[in-house]
Amino acid sequence: MPCIGCVREQGRLKDRRIVADTVAVSDTAAGVQLLADRKADALFADRSLLLDAISRSGASADLVVLERLYRRDPIALAVHHNDDNFRLQVDIALSRLYRSRDVLAIYARHYGDPTPGAVTFFQTVALPD
Repeated sequence: MPCIGCVREQGRLKDRRIVADTVAVSDTAAGVQLLADRKADALFADRSLLLDAISRSGASADLVVLERLYRRDPIALAVHHNDDNFRLQVDIALSRLYRSRDVLAIYARHYGDPTPGAVTFFQTVALPD
């Protein structure tokens, strides 16, 4: 069965001598559907996108998103050039949220109970006051 979403990783698979058929899909929901239909064994994508797509698919009882992180991709918010005051305010607001218990409730509302890895992430990326 194909491994969905691995197209950009084909070189890495080959370098590690891992044999896997890869299939590109139009979006995460399409990949989840292939999993649910047992036409694929795995789907690699952003964890939050996987959690959301699985919850919307109705197949959440049959599928699981692993806690293991296979890679860490940097993410960012775009702001106007040279707007350091706004950037600082965003950093402060996000860091306060990440240090509070509120972030766990927000996460749970959208993705289910936070895993220990998610809690560690929030604690790690929060800047000190």
